[in-house]
Amino acid sequence: MTRNLFTDRRSFLRAGSASLLLPAFSSMGLPALARNGGGEATPPKRLCFVFFGMGVSLPPEEHAAHKDWHWFPHELGRDYKFTKSIEALAPYREKISILGGLSHPRTRTMYSHSTGAYFLSGADPEAPAGNSISADQVYANHIGGETRYPFITLSTEGGVGDFREPHTLSYSGTGQPIPSIGGPRALYEELFRVQTASRDSIERSF
Repeated sequence: MTRNLFTDRRSFLRAGSASLLLPAFSSMGLPALARNGGGEATPPKRLCFVFFGMGVSLPPEEHAAHKDWHWFPHELGRDYKFTKSIEALAPYREKISILGGLSHPRTRTMYSHSTGAYFLSGADPEAPAGNSISADQVYANHIGGETRYPFITLSTEGGVGDFREPHTLSYSGTGQPIPSIGGPRALYEELFRVQTASRDSIERSF
């Protein structure tokens, strides 16, 4: 009987998470949803940055894969065609802009993974002053109060790493690295405050 209740509860929560909409109760520590001009509740705006440590597909013009697999579209303006590298984004055409020409000239000769430290700050890696604030933190300083967490920094490794392989894209106003959360379990525990315990006790909490 206990096992059936456990299974049913998990099934209910799994299904309910996609269909139940709860108001932003103050007791949950969530800010109220903003109201637009028509009086309707709208969710807060969010921003996401993703870093590809080894870059993206950019075969040269003379290469056979250039037409289909070049990351950037070959056309300019609104009528561009998605290449195979980014065709999964086609349903969001009206909501996205594809920008090029933003390469950081000071990082072109660096080890690719090392460039993550300057991906969002644009700082000069050779400057004596070191790094500077990253774009996500600038955004969080202005908009972060509208969500439960002002920002969440994720990576596959967690922590800050080192100068050769940084594990975070986020840097404070003084240029200090902000530790990232590594892995789904660590993220879940951070968001839902699951205490480290035995497997049985964790399962009983669900």
